[in-house]
Amino acid sequence: MLMTINRLMYILVVFILIVFFILYLDKLSLILLIFSILIVVSSLIMCIVARKSISFKFKTLSKNIQKDVPITLEVTVKNSSYIPIANVVMIFEYFNSLDAKPHKMTITIPSAPKQSNTICFDITSKYCGVVNIKLFQTKVYDNLKLFCLRKRHQQECSVLVMPKLYDIPIVVENVSTEVLESDVFSKTKSGDDCSEIFDIRQYHDGDKLNRVHWKLSSKNEEVYVKEYSLPISNAIVILPEIVSLQGTNSISNMDTITEIVLSVSQQLNYHEVPHRIAIYTNDEMSIENVSNNEETYTIVGKLVRNGIPNLSETYAFKYFQAMSDYQQYSHIIYVTNMLNIDTLSLLEDFNSTKKTVLYVSNNPVDKKFLTYDGIQVLQVVEGKICECIGEFII
Repeated sequence: MLMTINRLMYILVVFILIVFFILYLDKLSLILLIFSILIVVSSLIMCIVARKSISFKFKTLSKNIQKDVPITLEVTVKNSSYIPIANVVMIFEYFNSLDAKPHKMTITIPSAPKQSNTICFDITSKYCGVVNIKLFQTKVYDNLKLFCLRKRHQQECSVLVMPKLYDIPIVVENVSTEVLESDVFSKTKSGDDCSEIFDIRQYHDGDKLNRVHWKLSSKNEEVYVKEYSLPISNAIVILPEIVSLQGTNSISNMDTITEIVLSVSQQLNYHEVPHRIAIYTNDEMSIENVSNNEETYTIVGKLVRNGIPNLSETYAFKYFQAMSDYQQYSHIIYVTNMLNIDTLSLLEDFNSTKKTVLYVSNNPVDKKFLTYDGIQVLQVVEGKICECIGEFII
């Protein structure tokens, strides 16, 4: 709009100078007319030279951030010519891989001759996912803003936006099982596994004589007993499932499901409880062992990168069921945005001490789902994960 006004103003000035030259045939009117033409020609030439001499580079300051944290872009504009450029316009296009809805951002800066300018600016993503950012186009204006020369670019970068982490209060009960063997032991509780010593302490009334540490007792002339370790079976499994449902916001559902998986897994890590996360993608089911936050972030990052599958049925649950026919779990945590009686009936048959369904939905839930025998069903509303789950007993 501004460039159009400038062009109209210039045409008006030239027209006035032509009239002035016709009415007053002298050197001054001729010089003014020639000068007005030379200005616009030189301005065009400088704009062409500037377009060829200017270069752009941009990068993100982090390849992996958490949701609600701004994505910072660092852009460097280098002008290798001796021509100052008053207006360099950069048009960026970015989108989240989950919805592929494009957004555009325009940045305008000046560029001094023989110098490089670096600026930083932020963009945000409402949901987790892979945010792809592209320098779509640049525009170079002459100093009079009469001409605009465009330049296409292919520079791209991406940022993995991780789900938001919630502080879900978890109560850890006995996560051991007699059926599954384990070489992982609790660091906070003692048990009856004599293959690993948890602690050595002084003898108390009622302690078993077979636990007396005779060698240490004779050395210190005081009776000491051994406390054995509590084995922790890697039998807690988190199974996330995202189904594309008509009439629902699949992106929001995906966002909430990944937030639940990340938050529950992080809390289990805090309580030093090994567990597993089962991920279904491309007709394959992988069950990953988790014992620390780094492993949690790696697996949840994989879940986010896989995106929303174009599925209308609970394939993750079915694949998990097929893989788990001969395994026992102490606790199955099924996180899904689709729930029906058939799924609950199949889950009831699982060889598991505890079964919990975290059902992600903003719509009212049928009470028959919430009171299903042997299965704890909790409805989780977007943005209210802690309030909906409450105190989670493992």
